[in-house]
Amino acid sequence: MGSGGSKKKPPVNTNQSAGGDKGQTTPKADNSNTTGDSKGQTTPTSQPKADNSNTTGDSKGQTTPTSQPKADNSDATKLPPIKQEVSVPPSSPPAHTTGGRPLPPIKQDKAESQDPKGDNSQGGGEKSERSKEEQAVLKPDPDSKTGEDSSPVEKSEKVESKTGEDNSPAEKSEKVERETEEKKGSDSKERNQQENIENKGETEASTNKQDSVKMPEIEDRVIPPEPEDQRNFDDALSSACLLIKPDSLLKNLNVQNVTKLLLQRSLPSNFKLHDLLTKLTHVQELDLSYNNMGPQAFRSVCLAMCNNTTILSLNLSDNKTDTDTSECIGQMLRMNQTLAYLDISNNNLGIDYFSKCVGPALKTNTSIQTLRAKSLGMRDLRVLMEGLTENTSLTEIDFSMNSFSHPAGVTEGFANILKRDDCGLRSMALGNCELNEASIEILRDGLQNNTSMTELNLNGNAFGSLKTLLKVVVTAASHPSITNLSVDNVQIQDTTCTTDDAASCVRPDVISNLQFLSLSSSKINDTFISSIATLLKGRQLPLIDIDLSANDELTPGCLKFVADMTSTDGSPSVLRKLKYSLMKNTNGLTDQLTNGQFPSLHYLNVRKSKLTDIHLLPDLYKVQGSLTTLILDGQKIANTDVMETLLASSTGGSLTTLSVGACSLSATDIAPLCQALRKGLKLHMLKVSSNRLEDKGVTDLVEAVLSNKTHPLAVLDVSSNTMTDQGALSLAKLFTTKSHTSQLHSLNVSSNDLGKVGLVTLVSVIGGKSPLRTLYLQNQTRGVDEGDMDEVFKTLAKSLGFKVEMKDEEIVQSCSDRPNLPEGLVVKLSPLGGSPGKLGCNLDSPRIQTDYAKEKLPNLSFADSQVISAFLKGTGSDVCVWSGEEWKMITGSNKPTTDTPSWLQVASSRDLLVYLCNLPGNTTRQKVEALLEMEADCTLEEVCLMKDPVTRSINGVGWALLGDKESVTKALDFFHAGMATIFGQAFLISPVKVKVDDEANTESQAKAREDQEERLKQQRQDDRDHRRLIQRTTDETWKRHAYRLAHPAYADGRIW
Repeated sequence: MGSGGSKKKPPVNTNQSAGGDKGQTTPKADNSNTTGDSKGQTTPTSQPKADNSNTTGDSKGQTTPTSQPKADNSDATKLPPIKQEVSVPPSSPPAHTTGGRPLPPIKQDKAESQDPKGDNSQGGGEKSERSKEEQAVLKPDPDSKTGEDSSPVEKSEKVESKTGEDNSPAEKSEKVERETEEKKGSDSKERNQQENIENKGETEASTNKQDSVKMPEIEDRVIPPEPEDQRNFDDALSSACLLIKPDSLLKNLNVQNVTKLLLQRSLPSNFKLHDLLTKLTHVQELDLSYNNMGPQAFRSVCLAMCNNTTILSLNLSDNKTDTDTSECIGQMLRMNQTLAYLDISNNNLGIDYFSKCVGPALKTNTSIQTLRAKSLGMRDLRVLMEGLTENTSLTEIDFSMNSFSHPAGVTEGFANILKRDDCGLRSMALGNCELNEASIEILRDGLQNNTSMTELNLNGNAFGSLKTLLKVVVTAASHPSITNLSVDNVQIQDTTCTTDDAASCVRPDVISNLQFLSLSSSKINDTFISSIATLLKGRQLPLIDIDLSANDELTPGCLKFVADMTSTDGSPSVLRKLKYSLMKNTNGLTDQLTNGQFPSLHYLNVRKSKLTDIHLLPDLYKVQGSLTTLILDGQKIANTDVMETLLASSTGGSLTTLSVGACSLSATDIAPLCQALRKGLKLHMLKVSSNRLEDKGVTDLVEAVLSNKTHPLAVLDVSSNTMTDQGALSLAKLFTTKSHTSQLHSLNVSSNDLGKVGLVTLVSVIGGKSPLRTLYLQNQTRGVDEGDMDEVFKTLAKSLGFKVEMKDEEIVQSCSDRPNLPEGLVVKLSPLGGSPGKLGCNLDSPRIQTDYAKEKLPNLSFADSQVISAFLKGTGSDVCVWSGEEWKMITGSNKPTTDTPSWLQVASSRDLLVYLCNLPGNTTRQKVEALLEMEADCTLEEVCLMKDPVTRSINGVGWALLGDKESVTKALDFFHAGMATIFGQAFLISPVKVKVDDEANTESQAKAREDQEERLKQQRQDDRDHRRLIQRTTDETWKRHAYRLAHPAYADGRIW
């Protein structure tokens, strides 16, 4: 791989103009945190689509999450602290690699670590949206190293400008000599003073001092927020709905500075995608993930990228493509020499075909730096590893969730890469890849003398013994640059280990850089932790975040060894975040935490760990304490005095985030919390979800906050309780009480018992001058009918400033200018059980999420993919032009294993085509024909459903040839009306607007007609055979029925 280069990550360049045998397995579900996804990664990410947000402290090295609220599925609360700096590991991606371009911002995946104990609690607050004050905190110091992006020349000019002189070369030389002499004199004086100091144990003290100097600095580094123009564009694009006038969407916005385009759903039908794309001339980052576009659309984008020179980052994950698409991916990587980031995760690309197509392309590609290929169903990587061995540009690789058939061969290839002097590989994720003990040892051996790696993920693999796990951890802790190591949910059979097992892995001449270590559910014990401490004795690990959750054999005594690892005789422990959740043995845990071993601890997660001495925890966050975040979810503290003890001395302390979800708390139980809030407890985030709070509990909580003239509470999660409309009325007072200034910007009341009154009340307090920006209302126990939902949407539209016009009892589309919505606004009203009604359909957008998406799929269509492809080709037209060979690759006509109809090659037929996508697996041709002919009233010529080239099962896409253009219009109107559903599942109908530059000749047209006639004959024969089968089965059934009536002793073929 290419050289590591500088460890500072530059901003995306904004100066460019846009212009063998195949096999297949079903990809695994991703339930492991990949190294580059959440462990230590703090680069701002695109808005996730799934409702699964990272919780406070779940992201390794991340203290302030991004802004979307999501349902709680993880082992920590989702209540991010306010006004905290984002912690970034000292090792950031390099600015350049050999032969490569600047690396674009790295995306974070939305997948989370699966709860090893099966937590089903709901709720979990929201990712907070940064206020103006928070953005000021996150703004980089212009004099700091982190916020400085100046070139050496610019830095030199800045230094010279500070002197206020325009020095000549001679004057500069004299000045340098004078400063050098002064420095020498100063150094000499200091040395003389040091020699006169008598110090016992001089050698040991000198060694400790040297280690202290060499140890990497552990300090929170800040990342600047997205540029204002980019944020404004993202907010505007995500607010597009049927009510908004297309020409007002980007009004008063500066799109010349927009470099990122996120399209995780299609634009409303009254917008034209081509018009939007023509205004974006500097796009470098394109995200089309989570659209389920289908193989043909996926291939189109890949082929359009072949000669593109402006896009640096492309995300095509989760798009339901197939094995044959690997050929287009390989061609893109072979021809494109500017793409630096590619994510194709969660697409079924076959057992070995992806390897055969992409491997050779990587040998010659010099631009790709990040390749994310999780859960592709690939097993045979032999050809791919050959390409990786010769590649010199890749720095980040993620192959998680792929079951390797030859794991030793894969890890041997990576080990050879890691042993190279010019290795530039920094991040590697091989989680859940069925690596065994032998293959892991091969990979560890490659790491032994490597100097480039910073992140390693080996989650979910078969380590076999704690001996192997110990060697991996010690190797990482003795590595000069590895900052993140994740080995969660590994398979261990032998739980014995000693220091002798890993003694050879220690590199005494290397200062550790390990800062994030995750060992959740890995069957480790106290001996394992003590062995690490013994092997690394005498050095201080810069470990600031450790996860020991779900290890039944661990005892709190292990924390003494953790303290030893993270401290020295002359300096205290640097540990800041400790996750000790889902643990059986917790006796003495609080004693270990409060005895002064961890003076820097600010995050503690003891979720479902059954603490017996929980009353001692206040020592961590009282006036002189450091703890800011406390996660107590699942603790048995109901009907006890624990809450009173916990919060008695909290006023004036350091605690800002408290999570007590799933604790069965009632209004009586949270009375001490309310009292503490009245006395001045400055919580920024509070999670009380999944409890037994009724209206009284919520009302008491609100009144406690209102007793303060102003309060910093910014995120509140009361989801999954039994609150009714009365509780919602109380919550609204936080924003309507004139004597109180609220800072609450995120509110989660999902999964309660709200009705029309409660929903209307809460949506009425969002918008305008209200600080509320994220409001979750979904999954209410009480059913809400369409009439009530219409009232809710009317109130919401009025609160947010939408103009609604009616004509003939129908809502007029494109009747409203884009209102000035709060930055980062999200109102989630799906699912609520009732139809969204006409107004809900017109308001539906990524900002206002309704149930309309269940009726009409919002995903990008095949037609959208063609417009995007034309944009990537730089044609300036909304119709993409393909060569005949490219069109055959897109449709699959070049493969003998596909059932692609030949009339796709005929120009006159393409004008009458519609593309069907997201069809259920049990769809039949007869069902689609009946739907289009009888319900959509189309004249139909033929329907062809595509089959997977390997399994030969319906792959969810198809083509329909209609009789005339009017039928095409009817089919599209049928889809836009939200009526395109089969077996209760919505599917997508899209026109086919393409141009093939070498149009089919007469011979091709004749062949197409011949093939069509042959298919019709076969279909008629299949229909006749099917009818005969039904008739024969019916006759036999009646005969058995008649026999049973004539012979009462006969029952189900037996004589009684």
